[in-house]
Amino acid sequence: MITQRVAVVGSGFASWGAIKCLSEQGFIDIEVLDIGLDKPIEGAQEHAVANAKPLHGSYFPYGINDQKYPINIESERMCSSHALGGFSRVYSGAVIYPKSGDLDDWPQESIPTSKDYSEILGQIPILKEIDDLDNKFPLFPNDQDLEKKSEDCSVLGASRIAIKSEDSTENDGLKNWTIDTPLKELIDQKKIVYSSGIYVESVQTKSDGVTLWFKNEGTLCSRHFDAVFIGAGCINSTTIIDRSIAKEGSRTYSILAPGGVLQAFLRLPRSLPPFILKRRRFSLPEYFLEISNSKTQSSWSHTQLTALNQQIIEMICAFLPEWLHFIPRSIRNIIYFAMSGVKSSQLPVASLRSTIFRDDFGTLQQKILITEKKVEPQKELISEVRRAVLRHWRKLSMIPLPFSDILANFFRGNKLGGWHFGGTLPMREIPIADSDLFPSGEVKGVPRAYVLDSSSFPSIPSSTIALLSAANGHRVARQWVESREQGV
Repeated sequence: MITQRVAVVGSGFASWGAIKCLSEQGFIDIEVLDIGLDKPIEGAQEHAVANAKPLHGSYFPYGINDQKYPINIESERMCSSHALGGFSRVYSGAVIYPKSGDLDDWPQESIPTSKDYSEILGQIPILKEIDDLDNKFPLFPNDQDLEKKSEDCSVLGASRIAIKSEDSTENDGLKNWTIDTPLKELIDQKKIVYSSGIYVESVQTKSDGVTLWFKNEGTLCSRHFDAVFIGAGCINSTTIIDRSIAKEGSRTYSILAPGGVLQAFLRLPRSLPPFILKRRRFSLPEYFLEISNSKTQSSWSHTQLTALNQQIIEMICAFLPEWLHFIPRSIRNIIYFAMSGVKSSQLPVASLRSTIFRDDFGTLQQKILITEKKVEPQKELISEVRRAVLRHWRKLSMIPLPFSDILANFFRGNKLGGWHFGGTLPMREIPIADSDLFPSGEVKGVPRAYVLDSSSFPSIPSSTIALLSAANGHRVARQWVESREQGV
């Protein structure tokens, strides 16, 4: 087979999923192009995120507003990166996959299969237990495990976290597992070529492939490929496709985010099993609670139950005189937050407006404005989580705190909605706009360019999306490889 040259833009979870598949083929040369931010932006404010876990992490905004690059975003959210080239490593290690019913508005061809999940999960060290969660959500699912079923239940299990020991002994400290581990192995094995300091501007389709235009240390360069896979994160991927299709002027995209519901519980003193104490010692989520019934529109709502972590204790202490600091520290292990997700299709749609213009020096600039609609309290989900917590009294011994959703939202790192953006470049059975995608992930208006990350999601489920992003990236690359092998 003729060797194919491909570019992968970005080094986040979605890109890693595609690289994982592409690097196992014998006929593909892979070049990864990445901003590669390895320190905070000069002058950028450091933001601690209240529910982030302090396992070798840092809390800096990512470089999307870096003055070196002609793009500026206006949003009440912090943009962060979990990528090889991202300096900000806000903890996001929850491992849970959506069921097919959670993706019922996705084109069938675009839904990752058990093969895609298994290929990704096989590369991740995961802290997990054999319990009821494992019965309903096996770590390595088969296609039947992913199928939509009529459910009316709640499932409680120990949290499933992408994390590893500092060294081989069981009782040693833990640290975040990040995708830079497998990516660096591929770089060392010379299976991929990695370049940092790269700002991708646009992609242009040619008769014999695609040309990628990018800036390298301020110099505009171009390189030709057979295909380009874009996994730069929702905002960055959207801006790249916007610049590739249009020039100056303004365009508006719908943008989705799953809702977030936070509430607090009082946990009565009781002995805890060793596997929960281990999670508590490192400020990790202790339990996952999965709920499915008519109140969640028969999709699975994902809840993480976590004791107060050190960041929140410090935030509370900052409002109190020093002699009262013993109060929040004394309640650390009896006050729990429950962070639940709401599928994006159950919430108002926000908008992303892209404006490209020339500045006073004639240089093209791009401004991104994200406008979110106020999310009303999800009263039914709040009630369902409280009922489920009480239903699992023997394991949890938790009592809901009155008005705790108001208290909990005070500590939110983001103002509105959930944590993750997506859906700006949605996959459709029949794409409408040039910025829409085919189920294969290919951009209608830019053939041979494929989008991997959450910008391509028609909706965003309540479960965490790192695993879904990686599986989708693997699925897009797998289907592309299969089409090459079939001579399509």
